[in-house]
Amino acid sequence: MSGNNPEGHNRHSKQNYPSDDIFLKALQGYTVENGGSRLSVDDQLARLNKEFNLKIGRTTLFKHTKRLKVKTAQNLGLQPDDEAHALITLKEDDPAGLWGVAAVKQRLALTGAMVPRQVSLPTIEIAYGNYFMTTSTTNLQEDLLASLKMASFVFH
Repeated sequence: MSGNNPEGHNRHSKQNYPSDDIFLKALQGYTVENGGSRLSVDDQLARLNKEFNLKIGRTTLFKHTKRLKVKTAQNLGLQPDDEAHALITLKEDDPAGLWGVAAVKQRLALTGAMVPRQVSLPTIEIAYGNYFMTTSTTNLQEDLLASLKMASFVFH
């Protein structure tokens, strides 16, 4: 029976993966696409198949994402002060407050300051809602910090 499965592959052939740097860059790029909400897992798998001719499954994708330590909104580890600073800096580019929550999330993701979805909606509403029009920048910063610290306490 030594002739059975001489290459040692069970149903799947060996994949030719790109270097870790290129692979990480691709996976990291997928996290900021789709308006900052990342590509779905199925879209990531399709994109990997198209770009690198990789035919892998969900579990393998998750293993590589964890192994390469791909930064996502959930594991970025931003402190409330950093999140508030990113929002206030972004707010300076939109003095009229016309950007919606989706646009703000996308712009934050493109700058690398991704905010987890549990935290982002109430925080962005404070920064971009009617509240902003009636509040000074100093009070806005204090209220953003309070909101982020409360959200971090509740959700982490």
